[in-house]
Amino acid sequence: MRRSMPCGRTEVHTVKKRGTSDAVAVRTAGHGMEAPAILDVRACGILLHPTSLPGPYGCGDVGPHARRFIDFLFAAGVRWWQMLPIHPTGEAHSPYSTDSAFAGNPLLIDLDRLADDGLLTRAELRRAARQASRVAPAGRQTGQPARSSRLTSGTAENECTAPDESGEIPPIFDQAEPRGSPGFSRERVNYPPVQTLRMEALWRAYRRFVDGGGLNDRAFAAFVGRNRHWLRPYAAFRALKWHYGAGAGLAGTSGRRRAGDSAQAEARGSLDADAREQLASQPWTHWPQRHRRFSQDVIDDARRLQPDRFHFELFIQFTFDRQWRSLRRYAAERGVALMGDLPIFVHHDSADVWSNPELFLLDKAGRPRVVSGVPPDLFSRTGQLWGHPLYDWPRHGATTGRGHRRSFAWWCDRFDVTLERFDAVRVDHFLGFHRFWAVPGRAKTAMRGRWLPTPGRALLSALKRHAGRLPLVAEDLGVVTPGAFALRDDFGLPGMRILQHAFDPDGRYHQPHNHPRRCAVYTGTHDYPTIAAWYDAVRDDARTGDDGLTIRQRLERYTGAKSADVHWTMIRLAFASPANLAIIPVQDVLGLPASARMNTPATVEGNWEWRLPERRLTARLARRLRDLAATFERLAGGG
Repeated sequence: MRRSMPCGRTEVHTVKKRGTSDAVAVRTAGHGMEAPAILDVRACGILLHPTSLPGPYGCGDVGPHARRFIDFLFAAGVRWWQMLPIHPTGEAHSPYSTDSAFAGNPLLIDLDRLADDGLLTRAELRRAARQASRVAPAGRQTGQPARSSRLTSGTAENECTAPDESGEIPPIFDQAEPRGSPGFSRERVNYPPVQTLRMEALWRAYRRFVDGGGLNDRAFAAFVGRNRHWLRPYAAFRALKWHYGAGAGLAGTSGRRRAGDSAQAEARGSLDADAREQLASQPWTHWPQRHRRFSQDVIDDARRLQPDRFHFELFIQFTFDRQWRSLRRYAAERGVALMGDLPIFVHHDSADVWSNPELFLLDKAGRPRVVSGVPPDLFSRTGQLWGHPLYDWPRHGATTGRGHRRSFAWWCDRFDVTLERFDAVRVDHFLGFHRFWAVPGRAKTAMRGRWLPTPGRALLSALKRHAGRLPLVAEDLGVVTPGAFALRDDFGLPGMRILQHAFDPDGRYHQPHNHPRRCAVYTGTHDYPTIAAWYDAVRDDARTGDDGLTIRQRLERYTGAKSADVHWTMIRLAFASPANLAIIPVQDVLGLPASARMNTPATVEGNWEWRLPERRLTARLARRLRDLAATFERLAGGG
């Protein structure tokens, strides 16, 4: 996932790419730099998932607040906006657990833009926000924000917040949203009511889209045709999920029957209520036999049984695509590049596995024969059991003859969609491109697994031949073998270094003076505590290493700084590093405490919920970042 350009004065060209819609290509004036080169220059970025943005409907999206964040990055001289995977999420709301490696997350759709398009009304959105907020958690509530006058309908999309002639940077987020009707918590995402509000709004917009002849619209038909290889199977998968009960209460009706549902209810009559309830919580392997085995006939069947659900999913993805392209164009015009995240594995109960069972190691019933994980180590006596189905790599690498599917076709298709959305992408668990830990499918722990090889060299070669470039950052943390490092280096991919490890007794690998140019340095990631929380933990830790020093003492000796503003000390270390790329989680830019952590691995509750406080991304903060970026030659555009 991936791609765009550095800051400074930019020229934006629309280039027609075979098999895709118009794609934005960017060249930075005076630098002559195309997308493949952008990971090879000094730059900085901020890590922030879009759901964490402020906004009136319970979670962030690609609407006005995303554009304001891009304005902040531009004002701060920051080139990269890095985010987590943007696919639909499951019950735990993890961006790394999705039912499609291709689809976009409907929660990220800007509902106000749909109102601008005439598919929703402002009154409907205000009423929905009031109703949904009644089940929001206790605590400080926010009002219904009015859209910024600078970003309301009719405002030029390319309007930019930038330094004026005096050098002053206008405020970005340091304007409080006006209070109005009750709304959602500003601090956390409460997913159930957020999902109810947003999916019901999308359902209402879909009905108006249909009533206005949208299903016959040329742009809609072109989008469906371009993406038919993944979109129609995904829509069929979601429609059948609904048909067999799993979609009830999720996608638009919250379990309530609506006019027109009687035909669908009749179609479902062959299953009694108890059977449907059981199927609601079961994967596709528990569907009736005729729908377990994917085929074009099954797509047609799903469309016949649940026509509205099928076309609703097409509409959601069409809307997501239009809005995402608009956001990416807005970012490119300001020289801000988007970096995504590519999980190597996919969920078993997904459209990907259901529609491509031959590409995975499954038994005759469609269940995983082996699943993903990592072996026991110092941190886990039984290892980690992730549970993803593993790839049947020989099937991926095989070709089916002249004029038929190419080698690694599924991966090439996935890469195409990813590169349409991003300028570069972090590859999660890069070790999996070298080898993977295969655990028996019914095992309760990861102890009984074994290492199996991955044709990573052939895969990366195929992707490079197909796309012409590999704008990837390899997540090579943890126990990584020399073979994985060699694979990374042979393809010229930057790896990762984490400053929170730099002052451990064995932290030399992560210390800034040991960083190569071709790597990305982070103060932390979404899986790490904030720098403020990390420092709180190590400040009073009296344990020493072989050198007789504590972590705090090593930090102070290395930096010459004491505890004051430790997050800025670490940001300065990252910016001063030889590494080409320095990425800072927005929580560390703001010096936030432990409560701002995005995810704690091996836990379920409270993850992925954090939201960016309003009035914190100020003009003063932008100036401080810009000065630091200029000092260490990371300023977007080079000036």
